[in-house]
Amino acid sequence: MKPYPPPTTIRGWWPGVYLLFALVVTLLPFSGQAERLEGVTTCVFCGEAWLADLIRNVILFVPLGIALRRFTGSVTTGVLAAAALSGAIELCQLVLPGRDASAGDVIANAAGGMLGMWLAGAPARLLLRPSEREAVILSFGWSGVVGALTLLAGYLLQPSFPDTVYWGQWTPNLGHLEWYRGQVLRAEIGGIPLPSRRLDSSETVRAKLREGSTLTVHALAGPTTTRLGSLFSIYDESQQEILLIGPVASDLVVRARTVAAAIGLETPCLQFRDLMMGLDPGDTLSIGLETSARGRYRLAVNDRERVEQFSIASLWSLLLASPTSPGTRALAGLLWACTLAAPAGWWLRARIPLGLAAFAAAVLAIVVLSRSLGQPPEASWTAAFLASALFVAAARARWRPSREFAAARRSEQ
Repeated sequence: MKPYPPPTTIRGWWPGVYLLFALVVTLLPFSGQAERLEGVTTCVFCGEAWLADLIRNVILFVPLGIALRRFTGSVTTGVLAAAALSGAIELCQLVLPGRDASAGDVIANAAGGMLGMWLAGAPARLLLRPSEREAVILSFGWSGVVGALTLLAGYLLQPSFPDTVYWGQWTPNLGHLEWYRGQVLRAEIGGIPLPSRRLDSSETVRAKLREGSTLTVHALAGPTTTRLGSLFSIYDESQQEILLIGPVASDLVVRARTVAAAIGLETPCLQFRDLMMGLDPGDTLSIGLETSARGRYRLAVNDRERVEQFSIASLWSLLLASPTSPGTRALAGLLWACTLAAPAGWWLRARIPLGLAAFAAAVLAIVVLSRSLGQPPEASWTAAFLASALFVAAARARWRPSREFAAARRSEQ
């Protein structure tokens, strides 16, 4: 029996393709930003979404680190090569619109390269060619990770309103969003006025937001926007976004500050479909927003009403800014579900009953924990897990059984 090649051997054209992908992602200009930051940002861990940016930059260079393990063989050389590539990218970003160079990005990219080189060593043998016992432990352990992520989603996506000074903003021109040309007539929450200036009592407004009082906005509609705009928002003295209600095409988007944003992750948004459908410029808008501690939002516009809430499928948007295209958001959620489902099936691909049991355990964790957190389990999640399980089971004949994997590993030792 000929053993499989070591997992550190990188074959084919994928390293070059991924390098091209990384260059496109990091060097594509941003046209939506109002102005480009000048010079190099020497701050390492700063910015409102600094943790999300750090994690993105680490993950981006992990596959390149795996490829460098083959071409360099030395961890030191590989890390220096990753840092040099990252430094060259940051220098190019100095002249690109909507991009700013950061010393922190170079450090995070180098760390990602080092992590990739480490994963391509001994951990790769365990993850790619486990024994039967190791495969069972890894698969069911991963189901536990999925359950933990469900709990994490319930915590990170809860509203979190900081104890700062709040400012109301009516149809502001925020620069990074499209300027919505409607007109707000009045806004209030629980009977407390929310004028377009510094609020008289931030403490009272904050208490109303936390207890889920209805926020109402009376306005006149403006022309339809192609990108997200701001009809009404609340910011604080540090220019942190506390709450935003804004139109995009015929939809309304709500963004409220969450626990995730408080620790440096992205702020996900909820998109309410077709609430602005059929409204012409100058039409009256009567908007009512209700929130709950479990991330459930009820939004009404005139005689239309929608209810939306976060779930575990929203976790991906804590690292990436949420797109406003419904199709893109749905596809991202499905890919995230399949990504979480794949490891359990990979480790138990040679043992169909245990593989299906692992997937069933993961689905059960999502259903039970989602209900306990007040989040309805999404049908796409269950479909993704079951589809992945069936796919892995059907493809079993294309891989060696776990015993042969273990024998191959013993022969190499």
